[in-house]
Amino acid sequence: MSLLSANTPEEDQRGYVFRAQSQEIKERGGNQSTGIDFFITQERVIFLDTQPMLSPSILDHLINNDRKLPPEYNLPHTYVEMQIAAFLFTVCHVVIVVQDWFTDLNLYR
Repeated sequence: MSLLSANTPEEDQRGYVFRAQSQEIKERGGNQSTGIDFFITQERVIFLDTQPMLSPSILDHLINNDRKLPPEYNLPHTYVEMQIAAFLFTVCHVVIVVQDWFTDLNLYR
């Protein structure tokens, strides 16, 4: 996303608009983005980066930190992701889906 929006491969990754996962976050099985992050280019193109869809890492983070689940987590693994997906399909002209494992047909439904 950073290379599409504003950065070049020669730049230091710490200065990227959308940061890649650090080694610590990868080892924890966590995610870099929480919610929706955005960046607007000089050409007025808006890039949106979201937390993982249909991934239990956020729920796992809440449970392991002994936090009480918020009321919007009635269906913990799908409700928030459905809201984000509905928002993206409402406001975006192009949605790029990236998967790091085998194709999950539930994501496309």
